Amino acid sequence: MSPTRPRVLIVITLAETGGAQTYVRDLVPALVERYDVAVAAFGPGPLAEAVRAAGARYLALRHVRRAISPRDLLGLLELVRLMRRERPVLVHANSSKAGVLGRLAARLANVPVRVFTAHGWAFAAASGGSSGLYLLADRLMRRLTTMVVCVSESERSAGLEARTCSAYRTVVIHNAVGVEGAAVASPESGPPLRVVSVGRIAPPKDFVTLVRALGRLEHGSVRLAVLGDGPGRPAL
Repeated sequence: MSPTRPRVLIVITLAETGGAQTYVRDLVPALVERYDVAVAAFGPGPLAEAVRAAGARYLALRHVRRAISPRDLLGLLELVRLMRRERPVLVHANSSKAGVLGRLAARLANVPVRVFTAHGWAFAAASGGSSGLYLLADRLMRRLTTMVVCVSESERSAGLEARTCSAYRTVVIHNAVGVEGAAVASPESGPPLRVVSVGRIAPPKDFVTLVRALGRLEHGSVRLAVLGDGPGRPAL
């Protein structure tokens, strides 16, 4: 830990491959020169390796998991202890579970700045009782949040409508896509149209519906490439 640079703690639920994890992976290298950066997550996934390669510290969590369970109380206590030990000036929470537990823990640990990036509101993606619990939790966390970052205008609108964020404390920062070295399509290339979809093959993503929709088009008019992996791959 650096004695001179301000400390930033990024919290995300899992270290697996996914959209939010890619966001954190790309964010860390942009911060390490100015801040003492640590990333806390559950699991030994590829995010842990990317964080260390970027020159930041990876802190493995034991009790923060995706599913809602009584273990969440242990996860909250774990995060409070971690933040009191790290003493960050800013906590940046990502993904739904870490978004709730991370913001609450940061408030309990007296972290002055608490940022949450909504990569997609959990109450909209979940169903049944889980949806209601996430909606209630995000509404309660609104007052504890310094700033909410949404990755699209539609997510910001959904959050404002559901009262999970406030207009004056919410900004839109679109996900970045590196295009260096990418091939440029020629307008003379003609059909078939090439569609590339990138994401984790698991809910709330729905690649099966995409495949079914493209399957209704004229045969040979579209070529689809799905880049990703996850538990839904066999069905896809």
